[in-house]
Amino acid sequence: MSNYANSRRRWRRRYAVVGAAALLGAGVGLGAIAMPRSPHAVATQGVIVVDSADTYVSQNRPRRNFGTRATLYADAHPERAILVHFDVPALDRTMGAVTLRLYVVGGGDQGLDVYETSQWDESSVTWGSAPAAGSLLASDGGVSPGAWAEIALPADVVTAGASLDLRIETGDTQAVALSSREGGNAPQLVLETIAEPPTPTPTPTP
Repeated sequence: MSNYANSRRRWRRRYAVVGAAALLGAGVGLGAIAMPRSPHAVATQGVIVVDSADTYVSQNRPRRNFGTRATLYADAHPERAILVHFDVPALDRTMGAVTLRLYVVGGGDQGLDVYETSQWDESSVTWGSAPAAGSLLASDGGVSPGAWAEIALPADVVTAGASLDLRIETGDTQAVALSSREGGNAPQLVLETIAEPPTPTPTPTP
């Protein structure tokens, strides 16, 4: 090998060592350094959808509407159920993980059960007119007051450009209280969407 080639190799090794040492000295871990993306990498993006309607219904007040309340209640006795409506935007990406986020004001030990349900009207729905619980989508084993409860939902329950109606119940006789839109911490859907990278354009050979 020529002296010129050996000199270039020694220069490259010396440059790499000095560069890495400088980054570590500046407090940047090597794992945080942005590396070139693989042409086959999959890009993910989080989309937060805030609910557009929410309320609760109460068995012992079957004709009462609670559509403007700041707090939503789920309870086993007297039975109360929470209704939440989302309008999912049109997305040009594949749906990945779906997480329901609920801000807990007060809670019992048995957590929440989340069901799919049909449409309802926030300003008029009551216990007597509320849609029944449909398929069970998820259960949360316990909630902590003063924090967000995060419940994973099946990805296929959400359709881009469509609506999603949920009914939330509990088996606990101690009411679970959640914040509504009016309460300042509205229920949310966090959608992890996936986009395949575009097919790379071949580089012409000179």
